[in-house]
Amino acid sequence: MKQKGQHKKKKKRSCAAKSSGDGTASDGNKKDVEEERKDGEGTKELEKVEKKIIESLMEAFCSVSMEEAMAAYKEAGGDLNKAAEILSDLVRKRR
Repeated sequence: MKQKGQHKKKKKRSCAAKSSGDGTASDGNKKDVEEERKDGEGTKELEKVEKKIIESLMEAFCSVSMEEAMAAYKEAGGDLNKAAEILSDLVRKRR
């Protein structure tokens, strides 16, 4: 016995389910909510990395405070090597 191919009819969506063209999805949320969530995760990940860098600088230069390490890192524009040079100069001046 041969089975006939079953064709399902596509359901028509109501007007309420259609995009309004103003950037909102059918449920009323912005289309970029997912992107914002991803950006938030990226920011958190970046903060974790920066925290580890600051801790590494503090460990390498035992006599510097967290504030000094953060300031050096910011002054160096996020460049770990430059921040290390800044802290090295700071420690050398203290002696």
